[in-house]
Amino acid sequence: MSKFIFKYLPFNMNTLNILINGNLYLASPDNLNDPFEGEFILEGVNTIPSNKFLKKEGLPESIKLEELQEIVKTNFKKYVHYRYGVSCFSKTKKNLLMWSHYADSHKGLCIIFDKEKLINSLKLNYNAVSIDEIKYSNSFPKVKANLSELGINFIRTENVFLRKLNQWKYENE
Repeated sequence: MSKFIFKYLPFNMNTLNILINGNLYLASPDNLNDPFEGEFILEGVNTIPSNKFLKKEGLPESIKLEELQEIVKTNFKKYVHYRYGVSCFSKTKKNLLMWSHYADSHKGLCIIFDKEKLINSLKLNYNAVSIDEIKYSNSFPKVKANLSELGINFIRTENVFLRKLNQWKYENE
């Protein structure tokens, strides 16, 4: 594993904020360039739960399974997009596509980070920080939802931003 990671950036206020103040911009998943970023396959919502659960969640007793699945998926996406910020890094500084796509068509810059120092710095400022390698595959990650009287519990949520489709493999994140 490399000691250094690279961030391709356009020259803008967020970049200046990194260089001058040492503040790393964490984007909302809504602002990422991959329209499928954060997309997932919902598992575990295979039956309509009890009327008590539906009432507690403000859902009609006559709800159809497909509607329930869509509501659960939409609410999870809203939660994740509200709660988490994302910053992407690469293992390489010599990728022409990365310079084109993320560094304002070769007019931006690439900042080199010492991975360990970056992680330690982020942990000082945020409760939960994860810097992991992206896994590339032909399908979206799976997130399991357990519906119970206590509410909805999601499992394997970390997969949502640690998996991307194979088309993005050139990014080497």
